[in-house]
Amino acid sequence: MATFVMQALGCEVSAINTVQFSAFAPESTTPQRASLTHDQANHTGYKQFKGRKTPAEEIADLYEGLKQSRLNDFDVLLSGYCPSAGVVQQVGKIARETRFASTTKPGAFFWGT
Repeated sequence: MATFVMQALGCEVSAINTVQFSAFAPESTTPQRASLTHDQANHTGYKQFKGRKTPAEEIADLYEGLKQSRLNDFDVLLSGYCPSAGVVQQVGKIARETRFASTTKPGAFFWGT
């Protein structure tokens, strides 16, 4: 959801998803329900969900690909749900690296959750 909103606001986005989930809220019986929000729809606490958690190694690999393509000059890093301690560590590593790279541009980097 954040990717779409940021793109709609004109931001260039390099998204690395930490999870890929699809689910229906408990009271929902039809997949056409258009008003589902992240909190209502994508949660492993519901009886029905499909998808997977992205391993920390894959997140590191995807970020390395962004660096190789020189697509890692970020002004903002927005993190959300991290499904494991390894993912938290990897997101932290990316944030530290990005923050260090932005030291030549004071005030140019923001990390939000």
